Amino acid sequence: MIDIRQLKFPTDDAAESIKDAEFSATSNSADGFIMVVPEYNHSFPGLLKHVLDTNLMEATENKE
Repeated sequence: MIDIRQLKFPTDDAAESIKDAEFSATSNSADGFIMVVPEYNHSFPGLLKHVLDTNLMEATENKE
């Protein structure tokens, strides 16, 4: 179980530059997620999106 309130992610930066190695390893090895989060404006909280975005792999285009 991971409580994102216990993770120390800065909110003034984004994506891979703030990646937490332990959280990334745990989430990358998971087969799936069960999330228990409050609803906020018919969606999930921005902090959860911020934390999940730290594990995104940015697609690179081959420009020739």
